[in-house]
Amino acid sequence: DRWPLENGTLSLTLGFDGTEGVLTRDAGDSMPRSYRYDPADPAPTQIDVTRYPFENPPLDQAAVEARDDVLTWTSAPLSQDLAISGWPEVDLLVASDCDDTEFHVKITDVTPDGESLKVAQGCLRASYRESLETPIPLVPGEPASLRIEIWPTQHCFRAGHRVRVSVTSADFPWFARNLNQFGSLKSQTDLKVATNTILGGTLSLPIERGGL
Repeated sequence: DRWPLENGTLSLTLGFDGTEGVLTRDAGDSMPRSYRYDPADPAPTQIDVTRYPFENPPLDQAAVEARDDVLTWTSAPLSQDLAISGWPEVDLLVASDCDDTEFHVKITDVTPDGESLKVAQGCLRASYRESLETPIPLVPGEPASLRIEIWPTQHCFRAGHRVRVSVTSADFPWFARNLNQFGSLKSQTDLKVATNTILGGTLSLPIERGGL
């Protein structure tokens, strides 16, 4: 017996079709997309963290994805089942007007009736992009590369469903809010509002079987 059951990797580009964010196998056109992250109004966790995992959490992320501070990229409907097994990764090229911030990524399964069901997620504080031991501040306005490891998962996207990636900067209260300042959270009291920009990115899925 073995796990994961990965037999290869499917790489999808975070692109833009002129109207909305798309996931595609082609390099395609990328367009900078920005959002305003206010720690006083963070994107909320969709579960009661005091009860998790003792209650079944609501998986539909559509309400959170409709917020102005959440960006999404969605594939076309799948022509066949797509089974993934292992650790997905998301590589992002980002910029911020603050010297630190955070990026939360979710992979969801979009059903034909529009539900966006959470499959897995991951996050990274930007200052830890090169090392967890030695944080490095962002240079405001300058691009930075981040690799966000998504929690391990085993999931099958059914034919007719779509794959979605969402990016925001909070998942509160499951995760403490990032106040958009470099340094220890223990010493921070002021809230800074950040304008965060996704300049481009790639989703890497560990494939068991199927494809787009």
